Amino acid sequence: LENLGVGMMLHHSLDDWEVRPSGCCADEKLPVCHLNGMEVDDSGGGRCISVLDVFDTWARNVNRCDDTPLLALPEGVTGNGAFGSGGMGESTPNPEDDTDVVYLLSFFDDETIFSFRTKKGSNIGQDENPLEKLFSTKMPISVTYINREKKVTCITAMSSSCVANTTMCLYSNEGHFDEPNFGTSFFMDAEVFDFFARDLCELNDGIWRTTPEGAKKTKSCDCSVTGSLHYGGVYCLDALNVDGTFVSAPPSTSSEDSSPELSNATELAAAQIKS
Repeated sequence: LENLGVGMMLHHSLDDWEVRPSGCCADEKLPVCHLNGMEVDDSGGGRCISVLDVFDTWARNVNRCDDTPLLALPEGVTGNGAFGSGGMGESTPNPEDDTDVVYLLSFFDDETIFSFRTKKGSNIGQDENPLEKLFSTKMPISVTYINREKKVTCITAMSSSCVANTTMCLYSNEGHFDEPNFGTSFFMDAEVFDFFARDLCELNDGIWRTTPEGAKKTKSCDCSVTGSLHYGGVYCLDALNVDGTFVSAPPSTSSEDSSPELSNATELAAAQIKS
């Protein structure tokens, strides 16, 4: 298990003023966290840990991602150009001092920077402060999900050394996901299930495919793409014999049974999940 990593899908809203995307700490330059109406300092006086810092730390220390990019982006990934550089949203005003906070995630050729600026007053251009950098990383990052209607964008570590998926979804205006409660405010449950299904699929080098089929999309874990099948089943978790049967079943020795081995194994490996 030590070579597998641990897939993580982090969700945070940029207008969460209870647990700020910039972190909760005693730095007077940074926005204050107000959990349950009380100021919160969780750092013991240390530096603030932003959401991009948490994302980068998990990707590097748990899933062993580094700064080496993939030679080609996976199927369905748009690349960072679709995300662009600029604001993803701004916080609701802090009820204590009428301060707004704008967070920005900016992509450059070899660096991703998470920054913020504060502004006061009712007019957008009034008393606007310069950008302050919170955290930067040179680890390759790409956009893997966008929902412009609901204002959520997900990014994923795309290093060639990653052993598991590290994804972060940033929302523009979902607050602390508690209005009226988490069960009704969080709308990405299907995407979370897909994330963990894909994570399972990729443990044994399966390819997670999404194919339009009528009003719904068919999602499948394809184990046959390498040309040498070793695993089958819905998530490519079941070891296969050379004739396409599962290891738990005795392999066939007759010439009749072994002739269609590739097609049988492919059918077993590409079992589809409809959603």
